[in-house]
Amino acid sequence: MLTGIQKRSLLPPGIEIRDGAFRSSLSELKISYRSDPFSFEIFSLPSNEVEGPALLFRFPLPPGRPNSVMYFESSKQQVLPAPFSTTEQLAATGWTIRNWSGGALPLDEASVRELQENDAWLRSQIQK
Repeated sequence: MLTGIQKRSLLPPGIEIRDGAFRSSLSELKISYRSDPFSFEIFSLPSNEVEGPALLFRFPLPPGRPNSVMYFESSKQQVLPAPFSTTEQLAATGWTIRNWSGGALPLDEASVRELQENDAWLRSQIQK
């Protein structure tokens, strides 16, 4: 997957693939995948120069509250769990379950414009 993204020049400026992860000056994204049962998870880890929690998203999404997305958060960035650890294993290593509600991020005019610009850029890269 990462090789295909790199070969098709789909990486935005400032992003590179190193050691099987997307890296920028602000963060690192690690993706784990399994075919049975089909699922993948994305770890978002802030770089050493940036403060903030590590985040873990899983797909398909675990059941959560209506109109919300469940994810995991940890302030202990050095403790990366094994891929597809159970919720209990995540909790034991300091990860906390969080729920994100779509209402927490309003889609104002500036946000919509930025999403449209990102969409246009991505489409231009695919057509190359």
